Amino acid sequence: MQQLVLPLLLTVTLIWAPLWQIYWINLDNLHLPLSHFASQISAFSGIVFGAAWLVLIVTRSSHRTLVRMAFLYSGLVGFLTVNFFVGDYGFLQGEEPDWAKGATQGSVEIIVFLGLFVLFTIFRKKVVDNLNFIAWVVIISALAFFPTVVQDRKSKAYTFSDNGIYELSQHKNVLVFVLDTVQADVANEIFHENDQLREKYSGFEFFRNTTSAFPKTYASIPSILTGVVYDNSRPLDEFIQSAFTRSLPSTLNEAGYDVRLYSFAPQVVKPHPLLADNVISTDNVTGESVEERDFHLLVNLSLFRLAPHYLRPVVYNKGAFLLNFTEVNSGDCEFKGRDRKFSAKVLGFDAGFFDRFLHCAQATRVNNVFRFFHLKGAHAPLQYDDQYNFIGHQPYSRSAFVNQTEGLFHALTLIFERMRELGIYETATIVVASDHGGGDFSGGINQNQDGLPDRSVVHTDQPVSQHIVKGGIPLLMLKQPGTTQSFSISDLPAELPDIPATIMDVISESGQTFAGHSLSQSVDPDRIRYHKYYRFAGWDIDFIVPMIEYQVQGFSWYPENWRLSGRDYTNVALDNFDGLILLFEHENNRLVGWSDSVRHGRTIADKIGEIDIGEALNGAQLLSISHAGFRGEDTAFIDVHVGDQKVTSWKFSPRGTQRTKSVVLSRDLANQLSNSTIRFVAAGGPADKVNFQEIRLTAIEAQRYLLGTELLFSEGGNGQIHTIYGWLPANKDVTASMDFSSGLLFTIDARTKGNLNLELDIVPVVYDAHPRQIVEVIVNGRLLEVLSLTDAKIEHIEIPAEFYAKSGYLEVVFRYRNPVKPSTINKNWPNRNSALGLKGLRIWQPDAHSTVNS
Repeated sequence: MQQLVLPLLLTVTLIWAPLWQIYWINLDNLHLPLSHFASQISAFSGIVFGAAWLVLIVTRSSHRTLVRMAFLYSGLVGFLTVNFFVGDYGFLQGEEPDWAKGATQGSVEIIVFLGLFVLFTIFRKKVVDNLNFIAWVVIISALAFFPTVVQDRKSKAYTFSDNGIYELSQHKNVLVFVLDTVQADVANEIFHENDQLREKYSGFEFFRNTTSAFPKTYASIPSILTGVVYDNSRPLDEFIQSAFTRSLPSTLNEAGYDVRLYSFAPQVVKPHPLLADNVISTDNVTGESVEERDFHLLVNLSLFRLAPHYLRPVVYNKGAFLLNFTEVNSGDCEFKGRDRKFSAKVLGFDAGFFDRFLHCAQATRVNNVFRFFHLKGAHAPLQYDDQYNFIGHQPYSRSAFVNQTEGLFHALTLIFERMRELGIYETATIVVASDHGGGDFSGGINQNQDGLPDRSVVHTDQPVSQHIVKGGIPLLMLKQPGTTQSFSISDLPAELPDIPATIMDVISESGQTFAGHSLSQSVDPDRIRYHKYYRFAGWDIDFIVPMIEYQVQGFSWYPENWRLSGRDYTNVALDNFDGLILLFEHENNRLVGWSDSVRHGRTIADKIGEIDIGEALNGAQLLSISHAGFRGEDTAFIDVHVGDQKVTSWKFSPRGTQRTKSVVLSRDLANQLSNSTIRFVAAGGPADKVNFQEIRLTAIEAQRYLLGTELLFSEGGNGQIHTIYGWLPANKDVTASMDFSSGLLFTIDARTKGNLNLELDIVPVVYDAHPRQIVEVIVNGRLLEVLSLTDAKIEHIEIPAEFYAKSGYLEVVFRYRNPVKPSTINKNWPNRNSALGLKGLRIWQPDAHSTVNS
């Protein structure tokens, strides 16, 4: 058995667990679904399993015990580093993490790993005697730690290919180069001091008085390609998906252009076949560089997660990681090592792009071409000099920031030279921009350059900080076709969302009308522009909160020309939630009878806390609250009222792990909310210790259920949407209850008549010391059945028609009289109350003739 369990242990802890964890954490950074790499994962697993098995087979019997203990120790260390010693290194976007912050963790790791080694040595015989058992515990624990919230894989149906991106038109080319993080004052300083560079950019007009819509990439790139600025009126992912259907690339694609998009950040554009010509199905990416990029990212980050803290700088390798991916050929272009100029030392994203463009670009297309190239630009790490030669990791400073920016400008001139060789430069429309300014990276603003506008103070408000201004002053340069003038500078008040309107005007194409101003036309010198400041909080957010808007009037580099716009986009997000959402940590005039905001929430100040909804809501509503862990010593009860009518009573158990409570408000009650309040009334115990964090009201229509459908509450199962509260995320084939109650919600077709049968596939949480679970089944607030459960079983419960006939929904609540905390039986088991595991569910009608399918 040990010859199988130990290889399996190493396979799970060193291959499956880190890859799975890394994939779901970085889902938005990847183009392809994890299933695409099944063959590679299987190969790795086979190698590890086979090698471990072979070592055990060939090892002499006198050494076999030592090898087995070494395998067990390695698997245990891998399990701990992947699941416990994760550390907080921020977003690994190239900037060197603050390794010193993890020094304490690194020391703890050393102590723990040495302690394990000592324990293995002292208790060697016990470890050997129980080796199989320990290995299985680690394997099961590792699998239990797999993330269980699986995002919708439909978003991975398409991705962008590199194929054809260097194939340009013999006639009309529109090229947009976005150099991430380049800042306007830095560009101005470079062009002022470098006469040769300025000459090579003849024909370009530099709009140095430009603002970006946002200080970060995620929201900025969509504004550049669509002209539309995200405003928190709907979830960001939904906005991006719809905005690109009426974008510059989709419009030019409809006009017959060959459109291809290329970005180092796949999250910023949602691929769709109608958007660009290099969009392909994820089922058809064999041999594409996107496949290699995803795979190497998974492997590198898995190695990073497996490594102890003091080895992680080695794995990170100053942002290059240990495994540098090899670029694949683009289309029919054969690209070899000797063809590398900028990427000879390090295969960086931008360096590889410059080399491939110089080697592969050809004017082979007859139809018009649009290309969008989004590069890392001046984003950290800073590793290149002013000629874009790789010089290694540079400590962050303004001089290093300026040097890398100048190097980018130099590399672009070689691209322009290549286009001249192809005879297409003079007729091309070229935009060189950044998506935002330096923000967190720029090292300040140089406002003491010659030739800047007068610095007369227009506003008397307190000027904003340079940190905010830095993110809002991006690069923007435009070369129109046929322009022969020398490099020029304009102080017209521009903004990045002007790019689509400008391009459409310059190339004289009709079609979609874009917001913004064409910069080839006159612009009001007193124009007010807007910048929405936020801090990066990840790629998978629904809304950007908080988001603070500034208006800019005058020269954009000067902080005194910035001031708050007065428009509240944080509340826009709350107001545009699908339903109603209130955050108790924010000041809100809807709240009466609550304490001042404490740690991320509020408590009932006296006996009653009221919430004034003040608006009519459509149909029955699900009222949900989230709250902090209850810390009272005694059980507390809070009654929920709408107006004078009591709806339910919530129970808060000492040291409970549940964080949500819910109740359905009927259509009649929901209609009362326009002129009455929701009241939370302290009904017993220390109710003033319940820390409310959030309240939501959402229409229950989304919980629609078709009679007879089998719902599975397994990982990724179709029953997830019908859970209300009190359930853990699904683990394999079951979702488990939390604490003393949990609930489900189903909306059924109004034409349904007659009694219903509720069929439950349940597993009670029972042990020798707790052999029975008593479960009360409550439907629409009425006690229907009391179950006494000792074994897993299929339970059938009849629901009379009068329980749902008027409401049209079923709220099924399971209330547990004696939930078990497994840690009271074995301290290594979970420390939370649980009573019931729900595997599946089906609601159907015994009398088939009375069924009306919805």
